[in-house]
Order: sequence, then C-alpha cells, then structure tokens
Amino acid sequence: ANFKRVLPLLNRVLIQKVEAPKQTSGGIYLPETAEQDIQVGKVLSTGPGERLSTGEIRKMLVKEGDDVLLPTYGGQPVW
Repeated sequence: ANFKRVLPLLNRVLIQKVEAPKQTSGGIYLPETAEQDIQVGKVLSTGPGERLSTGEIRKMLVKEGDDVLLPTYGGQPVW
C-alpha cells in the first residue's frame, strides 16, 4: 500500500500491522491463540512531535522503520 499521501500531525504515528510469526526462532510452532495476542507493527511515518506549553516541540521517540507493539483495541484504521 502507498501511504505517502498520509502525513501524521504532531504526536501521531502511522503504523502498518505485521503478520504475527507462526514459529519462534528456536523452531517451536505457535498455536493460533498465541498469534492473536501478538500485535506487532512497523512505523511508516511519524509527526514532528508534541508541542509543549513553551512552544517547543518534543521529538518523537520512534522513527520510520521501527518495530512496535500495539494495544489490542488501540489505534484508528486507515483504508
């Protein structure tokens, strides 16, 4: 998908969900119930950061390409 036209503002982050791994690095296969608990995504773009009361902007802690964990019922889907 091409998300170049979607630009997050302020302290927002655009994340693409990544498919949960089906096997661990040690070779153990994960059951489907464990796959549902793992919510992983890759950061596609970030806003500049949060504007403080002094007018300064606090930079984001994540950057493009970072892998992040997502809350189960968090975020807003973008089609």
